[in-house]
Amino acid sequence: PERKADYLFAAELFGRLVWFVRLRWVAVAGLAGASVIGPSLGLPGVWPALLFIAIFVAAFNIFFIKHLGLRRRKERPYEHLRSCAIRQISLDLVALVVTAHFTGGLQSPMLLFFAFHMAIGTIILPTRIMYVVAACTSGLMFAIYLLEEHGYLAFHPLDPGRGMCGAACRFNMAAFV
Repeated sequence: PERKADYLFAAELFGRLVWFVRLRWVAVAGLAGASVIGPSLGLPGVWPALLFIAIFVAAFNIFFIKHLGLRRRKERPYEHLRSCAIRQISLDLVALVVTAHFTGGLQSPMLLFFAFHMAIGTIILPTRIMYVVAACTSGLMFAIYLLEEHGYLAFHPLDPGRGMCGAACRFNMAAFV
């Protein structure tokens, strides 16, 4: 049963999810562009991995466009929209973890996007849910680190002396300290 407050927030959540879908196209373009120009920026080995991630993100973005557009606004209960938001954020974060793996792991210039994504998530979802999402994301990133450290996954180091990525790596390390 939907509460009256849920009904009031459903339209706002719907608008934010539509905005999130539109913003995701920027990420798709960035991933596709980075896959092509990444090696010249100090990201060896990002081709074709980031292109596959871009295709994956584009595919689930198309799914969410269809999913959000199939029902009329008045037929979208808040619970449905909230579960859609959780799926969107979860898939985005999985794509971000994989992107971080291919762009230097814990040295990745993409790590700052985790904070950006968590901030957006707290606007869209209740804080309790975002704590769970953050814990799962941290666990995934830690698992990637362990798998790289023990040789089960190839480590894709940055070339810190080249271009913007080396500077971003140094900035990330300073930011986290």
